[in-house]
Amino acid sequence: MYRVPTLSWFASGGGGSKDRPASLSAFTRFAGDERGNVAMMFGLMLTIMCLFTGAAVDLGQWMQARNQTQEAVDAAELAGLVEYQKSGDTTDAIAAAQATYDYITSNRPGSFTGSVSFAFVPGTGNTQMTVASDLAMKMPFLTLAHLDTLPILKIGDNSELAIAKMAVGANTGQSLEVSVMIDNTGSMCESAATVNTGRCGTPSKIETVIAAAKTLVDILVWSDQSSYTSKIAIVPFSYAVNLGPTMAAAARGVISAGASSTPGNMEYDISGRRGRFTPYFATPDCVTERVAADQYTDVSPIISPVGRLYTSSGDATNGGNCPTSAQLMPLTSNTAALKSLIGSMTAGGSTAGHIGTAWAWYALSPNFGTLWTLGGFSSSTARPYSDMHVLNAKGQPSLRKIAILMTDGDYNSQYCSGVGNWDGISCSGDNGSSNFQAGKLCTGMKAAGIEVYTIGAMVSTSAKAFLTSCATDASHYYDATDSNSLTLAFVNIAKTLVAPFLTH
Repeated sequence: MYRVPTLSWFASGGGGSKDRPASLSAFTRFAGDERGNVAMMFGLMLTIMCLFTGAAVDLGQWMQARNQTQEAVDAAELAGLVEYQKSGDTTDAIAAAQATYDYITSNRPGSFTGSVSFAFVPGTGNTQMTVASDLAMKMPFLTLAHLDTLPILKIGDNSELAIAKMAVGANTGQSLEVSVMIDNTGSMCESAATVNTGRCGTPSKIETVIAAAKTLVDILVWSDQSSYTSKIAIVPFSYAVNLGPTMAAAARGVISAGASSTPGNMEYDISGRRGRFTPYFATPDCVTERVAADQYTDVSPIISPVGRLYTSSGDATNGGNCPTSAQLMPLTSNTAALKSLIGSMTAGGSTAGHIGTAWAWYALSPNFGTLWTLGGFSSSTARPYSDMHVLNAKGQPSLRKIAILMTDGDYNSQYCSGVGNWDGISCSGDNGSSNFQAGKLCTGMKAAGIEVYTIGAMVSTSAKAFLTSCATDASHYYDATDSNSLTLAFVNIAKTLVAPFLTH
């Protein structure tokens, strides 16, 4: 007799395999099978895990791209400022920054929208460069969560980005000693607007240089001299250099009694034309070329005196035609004194460029400290050359010595051999042309580790060739063809000497 199964029967598993229908046994197995739930849960979890994995991949690539982009931006801004230091051209500088950025990011992973651009900060005199960006990275996986892109750099607010600056008027992390030779000859009265358009044009070359040299002082001399110092020497010259009576007397050595008023046959040579002073007078303030074995060295003048200037008029009490009213100023960080000296320069006389070159070197030589002390400039002694080989925390030389040599013409004046030391004894031969002597002095400076910049203000082809050879290399020569380029020569050289840095 067949019995209808009750719920308790089902709950107890039925009455055994003999009493349970096969269909009910299959139903029971299906009802207890959890394999379908695992599959559904696994499917759901797999989707979530894929989303998280994809998000991790997206975010990892984004972080890598962000770091690489920020490094590229920093490097690009500095590269732009360095290019501006070299060329003085803002277009070239921005192009250099963009090229640097593009190169560094050329292998950056991912796909992007937007761009990065560089510009100089207005009102900073082209001493600061910044970046603008709306760059964003596409998100292949996070787009499933409706997040299509993530910004690489802040869009609309770039305060997180560094600004590259030049250390104008600020500590560069290096000490600087800079001597500036400035042509004070008569031709400096010519117009700086064009070449040789008359005398004392507006603006004249001397007026242009005065303004530019003052700007150079503002750029290079910083207020905090406690850790790293920046000092400038100014060397005006024409056919001699004016040291003032105390330092000139010490540099020239002892002159025999009465020699300043004894007639003689002292000769000079200007543009190959011989002249003779009879009677002659030794001026009290000016110095000329050094002779004998030390003529092209920076040996102390206390050991090896330099030459004295003789003229046909004047006497030992009134200056005796010393060619420039502006005296040499040895190394100092006193900006007021430097600007006052620069402002006192006037144009007159011929061009003994080798004498200006010599004293530009001497101002940077540690061997001349005794002379400056005798003149009342005890803090003007240049540091030892060996300090240029001591590295700072950034691995850079802790001291740089720089000579800037500016002239507007061919070197055309030189003296007879023995002028300075023989007190009027007849000439027995020449030291050589002014160009020859200046070339020897440039070679000596560079061999001592001094970096040499030269500026030619509307000069001849031969003068350009000489000034280029005198400079450390061709990139250290500046060819000024008008007032603007003459000003830029001084300013751009000054800016090459200040270190670019990043600030947030």
